[in-house]
Amino acid sequence: MPLVDRRAFVLALTEQRKAFSETRLLCPEPLVTRLVLPTLKEWIEGDPNSATAYFLLGTYSLGSPAAIRETPSECFRKAIALDPKHQGARTAFVSLVSNWVRYAQHELPFAYIGPAQEDVMALQEALFVLRGLDKTPQRTEIEDELRNMLGAAESWLASRT
Repeated sequence: MPLVDRRAFVLALTEQRKAFSETRLLCPEPLVTRLVLPTLKEWIEGDPNSATAYFLLGTYSLGSPAAIRETPSECFRKAIALDPKHQGARTAFVSLVSNWVRYAQHELPFAYIGPAQEDVMALQEALFVLRGLDKTPQRTEIEDELRNMLGAAESWLASRT
């Protein structure tokens, strides 16, 4: 199938995914690893300045990080660098950091999973990225949550010194 057709399929699939609660059923692993990810890689090879292609590569690789060279967060960063106004990439990056740190902190105050210093840096970056998102009530809630997580990580680090 030509790249233009595969790219159109991936874009249509992405639109359907937005309205579908169980994406694993709509996008089974073989479809993602054999069609979607190779299509996105080829798209990037042909158009290395496509923020959309990097955003989608990060999005679809969340369930299959070994299938690509870059991590999802690197893909989202690249999409944001290429298009600083890309709301999808900004939202995905902030969500990724938030979910990661929420897991790392779920044992607090007794334990912190993983390196808290890396989480501090990731949260600071997420707060910076968040500033580029459209202002909505949800953005304020997310910012408060990120700041709370940042405070918890910094407190954990302070208690260890």
